[in-house]
Amino acid sequence: MKLSFSYRAVLFSRLLGITLILSAAGSILPTASRAADSATEEAASGVIDVRLIDDGTIFYKPVTPRVSVPEGWTMDMRVNGETYDGEPISAQGLHRLRVEAVPAGGGESRVMEKEFLVLDPEARAPHHTMELEAELVRRMRASPHVRPTRSADERLVIGQSRGWDADPEIPPHDLHGFLITDPRVSDSRKIQVVLGDGNHPNEHTGSWGLRGILDFLTSEEPEAQTLRRLVNFYVYPIVNPDGRYLARNRNNPELAVEDERDHNRVWNTSGRFSTIDVFTNAMRADTGGAADVLLDFHSAGSTFFYSLPDMMDTPLARAITRRDPLVQPRASNGHPGMLRIWSMTEEGLSTKWAYTPEFAGSETAKRSMEIGRNYGLALHDLVTGQSALAAADELLEAGPVDGFGRRQRDDLTRARSRMAAVSRHGSARRVWNELDRFFETVDAYQNTLETREAAEELLASAGAITENGDRGFRLLYAGAVRRGMDRVSVLLNRATASPADLAAATEGLAAAVDGYWKSLDAETSPEVRTVRIAASPGVYAPATREEWENGFLVNTVVTEEGLGLAEAATLTFNGDGDHVITTFVPGESTLGNSFTWEFWKNYRSFGENTGSSGVDGSSPRFYTQLDDDEGTLRVALGNAWWGTAPVGETDAWHHVAVVYDGGEVRTYLNGRLAHTRSGVAFSGDPDQPYAIGRG
Repeated sequence: MKLSFSYRAVLFSRLLGITLILSAAGSILPTASRAADSATEEAASGVIDVRLIDDGTIFYKPVTPRVSVPEGWTMDMRVNGETYDGEPISAQGLHRLRVEAVPAGGGESRVMEKEFLVLDPEARAPHHTMELEAELVRRMRASPHVRPTRSADERLVIGQSRGWDADPEIPPHDLHGFLITDPRVSDSRKIQVVLGDGNHPNEHTGSWGLRGILDFLTSEEPEAQTLRRLVNFYVYPIVNPDGRYLARNRNNPELAVEDERDHNRVWNTSGRFSTIDVFTNAMRADTGGAADVLLDFHSAGSTFFYSLPDMMDTPLARAITRRDPLVQPRASNGHPGMLRIWSMTEEGLSTKWAYTPEFAGSETAKRSMEIGRNYGLALHDLVTGQSALAAADELLEAGPVDGFGRRQRDDLTRARSRMAAVSRHGSARRVWNELDRFFETVDAYQNTLETREAAEELLASAGAITENGDRGFRLLYAGAVRRGMDRVSVLLNRATASPADLAAATEGLAAAVDGYWKSLDAETSPEVRTVRIAASPGVYAPATREEWENGFLVNTVVTEEGLGLAEAATLTFNGDGDHVITTFVPGESTLGNSFTWEFWKNYRSFGENTGSSGVDGSSPRFYTQLDDDEGTLRVALGNAWWGTAPVGETDAWHHVAVVYDGGEVRTYLNGRLAHTRSGVAFSGDPDQPYAIGRG
């Protein structure tokens, strides 16, 4: 089979490669010399004096090379193959300076070559081509802190991509793997971190981000030196070189033949794709089949890092956001074939924490590299225990706590002392093993402080309530408020009280306070009976005597005869998987081309894909839920779903109405038109009933 690819894409990529850049923090950053004939270089350096510029130097402003040779020598200076005219070099990119000096009267000439980079700190990051990849590998190969992995040769090569003899011809590319570490420290004291990028050829800022962490890790900064003593960094740059060479979108020629469209979706298809097989085999051989952290650098519409839902709040995630508050986690289950997901399986690397750092495609190279460096600093904070100790200190600096919370504070103080002792031992492995237990103690104390603060605030507001009125709900609620205040006050003064007990007491008091203020506007309660759903799917159960708390029944109505159960029913959910499946099927036979569904909702917090109601299926869709953790309402109908507008604040009731009118969908939030979408086709599924609370 012969494939045809665009000459234009390849030519565009190669042209960019002539004028591309490398960036890092600071205005001029020297880096390790590229691999060269040391004797020739030394001979030339005794004759040719190049000021400011060294291999890998980065300039964030136009630069004018300053070169001199001894009197009597003649000089030929070229930049990017052209005779240098003396004008400042301002074009973003990788530039090559070549100087040849010839002695007077003839004799052996001297040649010196330097690669340097010019970067506009305000411009969007340029494409990170294979030319820049080669420059990166040359610098890494020359670094004293880099050595080949077990599977690599002395050139850091672990194998080759297949290449392609299609039109245009794609040459095979070297696949690289190298290790950054301090070999003087035993591996038993280190953790293992895997770094990679380039799955998607058009995601260039991710590659700049990897450069940022690599420049940091091979530097002489104190934190980098510490990291090399504590961590083995296994680095696999540009895992899809053929795709990057072609400037493809997400695949490469080898995938295209198999009708695959994404290089980051086939890491678990052993034997199908040669390049991925080389990398997966190398990663397993180099790490021994086990790693502690994997970071797979990508680009996206914004800057964040993907994690599984249960990895949103790990010690590493906290360390990252502490170092760079603009970089926050975002939950995603991920495709099972992703490098990130594959690495967490036994067939992969059994990685404990794996993330996909995403760099906004609009970021500058300078900012991308800065973010990459911050990932390195976050790892330093983590394995040295600094981020853990800082988290504890922030909670403890408020001063002593009397009564409720004293026991949890003492627990945290002891845990901090233990973590400090472990950190002084100088073993990342010991710190790593202590992190989970330590942050459980941190979270317990944080929860204690939040529970105490909520209780104290509620007590202050509840104190304004008195027995106002002599009948009905007013008298009933006022008594419940007094009893709730007494219980909360007792627990606040008890050092051994549990946060769960205080939270329950606070919730009961809050219900009584809320009911009291509502009772001032009505002589009787609404005709509503609340049914609590605690099963999945939910079942209806009548109110019972067990629903009484502190002498007050929530679901009551006040009549002349006394208290009674309300007649109508509404539902409350426990937030832990409970939901209701109804008998309603939203098909054409029941809805047709014009209908509305609406509800009231109170969100305690916002989270992507939560608060769902509707048909549980991918197509046809019929549901509402949150689109992100900012509280944007998502609407799904037919074969489409979309975000509409932010719901508003949490801990408040919001009314939502979605109107379908012959293909037009209008979404109303709290009575106002928030969004309109046209051209929506709807059809129902007779086998998919409507659910409430599933998501």
